Amino acid sequence: MDEFFMRHDVYKDRDADELGGKVHSDSEASDDEESLPASAHDPFGPWQEQQDVSKQGKRRQFKKSSFTGPKGVLTDYKAYKKAKAAERTQDAAVREAVLNRIAKGYVVPAAAPASTSESSSCCNNVHDSDDDLLDEFESDAFLQTYCAKRVTEIQSAVTLGGPTFGALTYCSAFDFVDIVDAADHRTRVVVHMSDEQNYLCVAVNNCLHKLSPEHPRTQVHD
Repeated sequence: MDEFFMRHDVYKDRDADELGGKVHSDSEASDDEESLPASAHDPFGPWQEQQDVSKQGKRRQFKKSSFTGPKGVLTDYKAYKKAKAAERTQDAAVREAVLNRIAKGYVVPAAAPASTSESSSCCNNVHDSDDDLLDEFESDAFLQTYCAKRVTEIQSAVTLGGPTFGALTYCSAFDFVDIVDAADHRTRVVVHMSDEQNYLCVAVNNCLHKLSPEHPRTQVHD
């Protein structure tokens, strides 16, 4: 081994493909392929991951409604009535055509018979009253009056047959629990725990005296 290193210059005796210091063994000296990165997570390597957005969920788009509340309900109902009227007109035309074919046999279709137009006009006349009624419901003043009337009817139905009071009555600190427990389930009970020497309590009692006749279904105690 000493003789080999003394007689030969190992660095100068290298092959041409070993120059440059880019190889580590003879097997790598003849490898012309480009070296690959050591990790698949290398952002600059051939395994660079691409974000796949094709399967991502998309946000739903909601259209703003043009009408809400009673007007929206009325608009939908009018559209429903128009669709039903058109369906009835179409059914009448089909039925008329079938009857004509049964009675006269097969003929070349001609212009629409007068009976079809007459039947459609009859259907339209039947639903004119409904359209007029719906037009009345579109008025804001009419809707407010109608809603107030319905609220009054509902309140009357709820409190029908319930007890009435209409005045402020006195109860002691030990009696108000029994009064609340014995009250009717349709009655609202208001108990003011007051001090006669406190001017704020006196002011509240004066307000309760005025409000009690306006709310006869409410039981008010001082």
